[in-house]
Amino acid sequence: MNVLETSVMGNSIEAWAIALGTTVFSFVILRFVAFQGLRRLLRAASTEKHHWDDVLLAALNATKTGLLLLVASFIGSLTVLLPGAAAGMIQSLTIVAILIQVGLWADAGLSRWLEMRAAERAAVDPAEVMTVNIIGVMAKLGLWSIILLLALENFGIDVTALVAGLGVGGIAVALAAQNIL
Repeated sequence: MNVLETSVMGNSIEAWAIALGTTVFSFVILRFVAFQGLRRLLRAASTEKHHWDDVLLAALNATKTGLLLLVASFIGSLTVLLPGAAAGMIQSLTIVAILIQVGLWADAGLSRWLEMRAAERAAVDPAEVMTVNIIGVMAKLGLWSIILLLALENFGIDVTALVAGLGVGGIAVALAAQNIL
């Protein structure tokens, strides 16, 4: 009997080696794409006077290697047969990792944009800087709330009561803050 044909968790060692190779290859491709995107944006940011390339650069700079590795592991796991529960859990974890990465990109881009906006307006209207900071905190809170709700929904938790609670809480905050704004 060939060693590569030995079965481990229902798959041959050869299938596991192919999965590992696919994972490594996927990870290298994902890192290469992220690196090339950063490099091109860095080059464009140094020559352009627009601020959106700075925002995109800050967002791409927030790419986390561990989350890319998790996505690459999911791609590698597609080459082997896994039990239904394990395959479902890997898929759910990968979706949550993608949600977190998108949240990190959005958070970093929003932070950079708010920094640039505050720097532009600081000399003209210092009070607007405080307003921009408050709006930034509220936007980030909303962003991470949506990501948390999507992640919980992905794991099969019913979030309708949470969404209703957030709606009522939002109305309460809006009524309380109407005199401030």
